[in-house]
Amino acid sequence: LKEAWKGLATLSRQPSKLLLLFGGGTLVTMSYMVALAASVEAFGGGISFPQLGVTYLAASTVASAAPTPGGLGAAEAAYAAGLGLAGLNQGTALSVDGPTLYAGWCGECNPVDFANVGAFHSGIATNQGGTWHAAAAGGLPNRYITSIVQDPADDQHIYVTLSGFSRAWIPGGATGHVFESTDAGQSFTNISGDLPDAPVSAAILSPVGGSLIVGTDTGIFQRQPSGGWLPLGTGFPAVAVVDLTTIPGTDTLAAATHGRGVWELPLS
Repeated sequence: LKEAWKGLATLSRQPSKLLLLFGGGTLVTMSYMVALAASVEAFGGGISFPQLGVTYLAASTVASAAPTPGGLGAAEAAYAAGLGLAGLNQGTALSVDGPTLYAGWCGECNPVDFANVGAFHSGIATNQGGTWHAAAAGGLPNRYITSIVQDPADDQHIYVTLSGFSRAWIPGGATGHVFESTDAGQSFTNISGDLPDAPVSAAILSPVGGSLIVGTDTGIFQRQPSGGWLPLGTGFPAVAVVDLTTIPGTDTLAAATHGRGVWELPLS
């Protein structure tokens, strides 16, 4: 510390070097802020430069205090939280099939009280057709999008699942948890049918027959040719399912649950 003060004292007697020190530091900080602003603008913008500046400085402060190399983890979380508070939409679901992407998002994702729930909004963006644009999403309730599944045979055919319950106080919340679109997200049809009125957190197309399988807060359900739903397999507990995938090279479904571990279910 003594040596540091000695160095600062030396600099104070050389204004040109002092200006170079603080000017260089300011220039580096501004360049990072401009880079962040350019990145946000590339994905639609909507946030002023002063807001971005405050977000960057706050995130940098958090990162410098984090007990990880370079603030790894803490910086990313701070940026996401800060940009969300500033009004930037946050991604909640992503589907990638070849060059076609669909992204679900929400803005004001976590209203602080019931008086502000009207600020919540969600939607879908896609590059289907060649350019990024917001899908009209007609008929899709204004709730948190948890997953998007593309039909590998038709990139305009998608399934979207939603969290939340059918609560009247959510503006545009409507009912249903599984929706289908055949026009790249321009319009949706509710195919929830006889599913329980519970959040759906994951979805996947079965490698056997291509039927839709969803993970809900009450278990796993498979869509039937009739349009109805039946629980998948036997012996699976009534537990919240948070993710679904298939084991490569097999017809086996793997389901991650909240509190009951990971399960395997044969599909054939």
